[in-house]
Amino acid sequence: MKNSLVSRLKSGLYTISTAAALGFGLTYCNRTPIEPSNLPQNVLDISPISGGSPLEVRVRGSCVDPDDDLKNYKIMYGSNILTITNPIDTLVNLTQSTSFNSYCEDMKGNRHNLGPINVQIIAPPPQDTLSRIAFWSNRPVLEGGYNEEIYSGDIVDIDGVPKLLNVRRLTTSLGQDLEPTWSPDGKELLFTSHRTGGTAVWRMDADGSSQRDITSSIVERARQADWCSNGKIAVAYRENGIAGIGLTDPNGTSFTPIYSEPETGQIPGWPRWSRDCSQILFQKYNNSNWEIFIMNSDGSNQRNVTNNSATDLLPIWFSDNSKIAFISDRDGTLSLYELGLNNNTTKRLTGNEGTEVDPAYSQNGKNIIFVHDLISFFNPQLYIMNSDGTGSWTQLTTEGANRYPAWRPRQ
Repeated sequence: MKNSLVSRLKSGLYTISTAAALGFGLTYCNRTPIEPSNLPQNVLDISPISGGSPLEVRVRGSCVDPDDDLKNYKIMYGSNILTITNPIDTLVNLTQSTSFNSYCEDMKGNRHNLGPINVQIIAPPPQDTLSRIAFWSNRPVLEGGYNEEIYSGDIVDIDGVPKLLNVRRLTTSLGQDLEPTWSPDGKELLFTSHRTGGTAVWRMDADGSSQRDITSSIVERARQADWCSNGKIAVAYRENGIAGIGLTDPNGTSFTPIYSEPETGQIPGWPRWSRDCSQILFQKYNNSNWEIFIMNSDGSNQRNVTNNSATDLLPIWFSDNSKIAFISDRDGTLSLYELGLNNNTTKRLTGNEGTEVDPAYSQNGKNIIFVHDLISFFNPQLYIMNSDGTGSWTQLTTEGANRYPAWRPRQ
């Protein structure tokens, strides 16, 4: 860390502000080159520089004297002084706007001070206009590199534009964690994890605490969980050459297959409960094609609701169960579609250049979050739009790749 920060100073110090305009962070240095042989060299990096409260800010800095003759080094925000290591790389939680300053002095009295770097805390709107989502991302992590983790964030309407604020990393395993979904009361999350070498459904509190595997002891492989208010969890599973949809409980004490077929590589999946827990929506490979099916909660009365020669995948219920959203390539590329279950009418919701996947309706039915990428899954990002497909799209993420959005139930 020390060497990487100092290397940025070898040709003189400068201000970098491009990322600041996007709210990602600011690296602050002098505009006037400093002669490394005479003066201490100070670097201060703050990221992000805006967001809702509480905002987790990463503070990175270093103070280096060419003569190895440092006297004083400190970083302050407001009246607070950080406990200094040199170099420093730490996290600070802010609830109000503040400014960061860095002070670097050698024994000769030479000083190189930086700041202020202003961090703006955006006041949250009334609680009824704020919603939370969970999602998957492989954005850079503090320990270095990239890792596939579960995150949460708040969608806040600011001057009529939805923003994703207060993004929090919930999992920290080196294994792949993906496909989050909420408990009916919004206090917990289920997610798929490969951290132990297999594929299992894990459970955790909404803040990322109390993570535990709930399926490895009862079924060989399980994923894509959905938790209904009747206390049952539907999962896609594989075991001993059989694949299908099964049910378990929040503690993983039992497992009951409700639909099974020989495993052929095209595994039924993406089970999603209706609001009253009486039906399950899922995808199945049928007659050499992926289709969307609905069945009763015990696996009976299966019916193909898409019945199209194109690929149809990733179904999700509308809030009142009157329709579903899904993805299909029936018009050439994977896009979002809506199917009215009462009138069997299909409507295309997206038609822009690129690919759309992972639809998720908001709890009030007004919006839909989805994933869009111009080049299939090279750089997928979260977007939000009106649930009927009208109006413009708003991009919610920019850092890393992002998929599998899930809205938190209203509490």
